[in-house]
Amino acid sequence: EFRRVLFRSTAQLIRADDGFQVWSQSYDRILDDIFAIQDEIAADVASALGSTLLAGNDSAIVGLFTDDVDAYDIYLRALAQQAVGTFDALSKAEALFSEALLADPSFIDAKLALLRNNFFKLYAGAGEYDSNLVASTRLISDVRAEDPENLAARQYDLKYRSDAAAAAMDMLTRRALMDELVMSFQEGYGDSFLRFLSANYLVGQSRPDEALQLLQEALASDPLNVDLLKAQATLLWDTVGPDAAELPLKTALKVQPDNPDLLWRLGVLEFGRKRVVEGLRYMRRVELVDPLNAAPTHEIALTLNEVGLYEHANRWLEEFRSRATAHGRIVALEVHMAAERNDVETL
Repeated sequence: EFRRVLFRSTAQLIRADDGFQVWSQSYDRILDDIFAIQDEIAADVASALGSTLLAGNDSAIVGLFTDDVDAYDIYLRALAQQAVGTFDALSKAEALFSEALLADPSFIDAKLALLRNNFFKLYAGAGEYDSNLVASTRLISDVRAEDPENLAARQYDLKYRSDAAAAAMDMLTRRALMDELVMSFQEGYGDSFLRFLSANYLVGQSRPDEALQLLQEALASDPLNVDLLKAQATLLWDTVGPDAAELPLKTALKVQPDNPDLLWRLGVLEFGRKRVVEGLRYMRRVELVDPLNAAPTHEIALTLNEVGLYEHANRWLEEFRSRATAHGRIVALEVHMAAERNDVETL
């Protein structure tokens, strides 16, 4: 016998500075279409905010490309793993996104999230470029075949092609593709991670004003987006100095307190400010939250060696030897440490 399930939810807007309740609404609905309910609540919240978060584009928060509740549940669990950001969590997210696509092969949001996950793995050093490229190219083709106007898919296509051009040392093509990617954000919000990479590209091209505009447009509607805050930190470090980068990084850390990339960036920030002990503490936290990532172990060994604590540095070098998967990285660290000590025999 089919039973109709009653869904009850309450949405509230609370002013952060004084706790005043700006708006509240209760919803009693029959749970026959969770996605329609979700869109209704999102639209009401946007209306209560005066649509300021949407810049007049209601489509930014409504319309998920699946009708399969099981696929959507798996997708949400995958997003939670992706937000953790460790090597292990990104692998779990990949498996879950793939599982969601088995349940609904046409689930565009899951394909885009898996594409984003591939980029996360690649930039974190947890993925192989060739296999990543094959899988991501297929996802881009699938999404664009189903939704030819999909902005995020076109943006990822531009980024992959620009990376390929850079690998081939064709820097003119790389620059043209990255400029096209930057321009694409005039069409809509796009992908926040690619906006982060685009802002970093503009900073590297000595175009800080364009980078600032690109970030301000998005931060106005998404002020706690970790990708955007990281890009803001990079921009401020480059244009003002390392001290200015601290606030956006620590704001992002409140959102994701164990995010290894944020902890890594804060460690590098402290090293840049000559605060070695604080930098080492952040690197140790990265190692603890992301034990499959050997990069913080490398950084700890190198830093201890640079300040002359050779016995401690040797211990961390041994730890790195036991964890690194690429022999070349081990040799490179040994050479670097021997050069720092002026150890000609070892060199």
